[in-house]
Order: sequence, then structure tokens, then C-alpha cells
Amino acid sequence: MAFLISIPFCFIGDWMTEKQVVKRKGQEEPFEDRKLYASVYWAARSGHVSEKEAEKLAETISTNAQKWLKSKSKVTAEELFDFVIRELESLNRQAAFTYRTHREA
Repeated sequence: MAFLISIPFCFIGDWMTEKQVVKRKGQEEPFEDRKLYASVYWAARSGHVSEKEAEKLAETISTNAQKWLKSKSKVTAEELFDFVIRELESLNRQAAFTYRTHREA
């Protein structure tokens, strides 16, 4: 499985800041690209997508998420979830279904 190097920091002026995800109960935690990659990969593989295609989906969505997050210091888990669902629905509806269903379970 291919892994992306997580770079959760951005520069704002002279300060380095870490992207934060606000969880459902209000606690904050650093954005971890590897968690996003793993969850997309798992949803794709569980949706009967080949290993190679699952890696491609996970890498594409990870890259797009990093671009989307560039202008943000915080996002809610819900915003991140919605972003991933939109991306998956445009790329692979079965993986999107699996991703959504897993969250609701």
C-alpha cells in the first residue's frame, strides 16, 4: 500500500500552525492525513474496489483534502466528512456508500 507523507502544518506569517479537527463532542485534535487516507482506502476496499484503485482514490482524496485545508486552521469532523463524501461520490459511488454507511453504523 502506498502512503503519503503527512504534512499537517502551514505557514502563516512567521508562525507554524497545525490544522485542527473539531470532533463531534467539541474536542480538537490535529488533522492526520494518514487517518483520512486509511479511511478512504478501507471504504474503497470494502466496496470491492481493487487494491490499486483504492490506493489511487485514497491518494487523490488526500491530496485534494490538503489543498482544501490550506486556507483553514480548523474544520469540524462533519465538514471533513462532507468533503470526503463529495469527493468519493464524484470518483466512486460504491466507496462513497461504504464510507457513509460506516460512519452511520
